Amino acid sequence: MRKILTITLLLFSTFSYCQEKVTNNKFTLNYDVKYFKSKYYPNEERSLNVFLPENYDASKKYPVVYTLDGESLFIPLIQNISVLQDKTQEDNNIIPQCIVVSIENTNRGRDLKPNTGIDHNFPLGTFIKGTEKFYKILNEEIVPFIVKNYSTSGFNVLIGHSDSGHFVTQSYLRNDNEFDAIIALSVNDFGEYFKKQIPNKLNQEKSKLLFLGYGNMDIDFNELGYYLKKLNLNNKYLKVNKYNANHTQMPFVSLFDALQFVFSNYRFYDKLIEETYNKEFNYLHFKELYQKNIFEKYGIRTKIGWDVDYLLYKSVETNNTFVFHSILDEIDRTNILQLQFRFWYCNEFNQNERAKSYLYEMLQSQDTNNKLIFFANLNKQYSDFFIDKLKQPQKFVEFIEKAKVKWPEYTLEFNYLILKVLTDNGIEFPKKKKYSRYCEQNFKKNRYFTKDNLQELNIK
Repeated sequence: MRKILTITLLLFSTFSYCQEKVTNNKFTLNYDVKYFKSKYYPNEERSLNVFLPENYDASKKYPVVYTLDGESLFIPLIQNISVLQDKTQEDNNIIPQCIVVSIENTNRGRDLKPNTGIDHNFPLGTFIKGTEKFYKILNEEIVPFIVKNYSTSGFNVLIGHSDSGHFVTQSYLRNDNEFDAIIALSVNDFGEYFKKQIPNKLNQEKSKLLFLGYGNMDIDFNELGYYLKKLNLNNKYLKVNKYNANHTQMPFVSLFDALQFVFSNYRFYDKLIEETYNKEFNYLHFKELYQKNIFEKYGIRTKIGWDVDYLLYKSVETNNTFVFHSILDEIDRTNILQLQFRFWYCNEFNQNERAKSYLYEMLQSQDTNNKLIFFANLNKQYSDFFIDKLKQPQKFVEFIEKAKVKWPEYTLEFNYLILKVLTDNGIEFPKKKKYSRYCEQNFKKNRYFTKDNLQELNIK
């Protein structure tokens, strides 16, 4: 049986730009409810809540975030994911778009009861009978069920809190499961088993990702967090975060950080920059390497897009002119960044000839945005470039004359600017009276000058 439910939440300011539907000051999240029966408990029906990203496309692949204790963790989880994967603005998403699956309990004590070490038939490090069976249901049935019914990438995250946090931590230490990243919150460590085993697990060649969150007020559930934090393991596969929170508050304060950690390689370029920003740099090769890494990590196809702005910035920061011009060549080819951005970077990096070329390219542009940007920056940024930096006031005047031909609607402002440049720099100008008269006769309120400015100029 398939059913669509809508859950309505109070709208917080953080959701004002989210892609989900907003009605009557409420924040509405739509998700599917799937009903599932396991061969291990044929008389039970378990519900799975499935939250799909906006504009879900079965031809694309999506990582899947699974949470246990679905009745309590699902809502805060999809709140956080909805914000982090938001794509209402170009390249706004911090994590890739994901499918979220919550697994609701039918018998929590049976399925998630921790092994405390009391029963000698189940030594620490193993699941007791009920949890072992649930572990099989999760890996052998639920994950394959989602894979069969949705377009998944193969990268799976598992979340648990309290007893389910113990369950997912125990799962982290095993190799026979379907999960690449574990988010464990408020974990009790019976017999100090996790204290001993987690550092060993991290030393394996390909460790899974583990985020462990603990609260200062989460008595009896924070000792493991304090212990791991004190070890200062400095391992890229582990993140241990402390929060000002009690047991109940922990999921609400920690999930935002946890999700960013497990997807921390997404839109992260610094390591690749460090490896490739040299005389052999090739932008297309850089892009291929990044896309290959993301596909291997998360099973998804993605593009660099507007992040090329950051790549350009890093070439300036590392003082690498070869990489800088290589990236700009690609930007010129794809036209992904406005000419103003390209000029600004060249100006900042003292690549003056290329900076100048972008200004002249603006004069050829038919884009209205370029015209407005040009008009807004001519009187300060571009004048500083020509006059203060290049020491070419006459060239700037010639540049303005060309702009006046291109955009005659700005003749008033351009004439005044020419007068000001020539006067301030002591350059003889036969048409000075003509331009001054034009400004006086055609004056209207504008962003370049006032009548008093014009009068002061004429006195000089």
